[in-house]
Amino acid sequence: MRRLLLTALLLLAVPASASPASPSVNRAAGYLIRQQSANGCLGDRTGTGWGAIALRAAGKCSAARRAAVCFSHTAGPLTTATDRELGIMAAVAGGISPRHVGGRDLVRILERSRKGGYYRGSATNGAIFGVLALRAAHRPVPRAVVRQILRDQASNGGFDYFPEGAQADMTAAGIQALKSAGALRAEIIVQ
Repeated sequence: MRRLLLTALLLLAVPASASPASPSVNRAAGYLIRQQSANGCLGDRTGTGWGAIALRAAGKCSAARRAAVCFSHTAGPLTTATDRELGIMAAVAGGISPRHVGGRDLVRILERSRKGGYYRGSATNGAIFGVLALRAAHRPVPRAVVRQILRDQASNGGFDYFPEGAQADMTAAGIQALKSAGALRAEIIVQ
């Protein structure tokens, strides 16, 4: 799961239209497409959401759409902030509105769930993925969320699911979130 997360985040950093996909990216996308069920799902809801993002980043738009539609149909309650954030990113990757996922406006629900620098029911990872989801949906990022992410950065420079830890995948996501929010400054780069 962590490898899929890191791969999807790295693929998100490069626009799909920037250049043709490398043979390695095409092979990886081909693997995901072969894993898709007839309804577009890629295993569980989480795998399907991240799969939609990765497929879009690889330029496989129709496969990404099928995964996003599957995610939407199997969305269930999406009770956590990170579930809603993944739903927003998967919908955008699949070319469907994040305001109509499983009959809900996930952008509105996410924005209304913010309490201070966090989204209800989340910690550092929810703030980080909240920024990525809002930017994917072309929504502004609240300064309080950016400040919270910066406060949660570990003393060694990394980020984790909760404050003061450090994991490579969450640090990569943290850097991308801060960059997309326009808050990337020299002092937050791990030296």
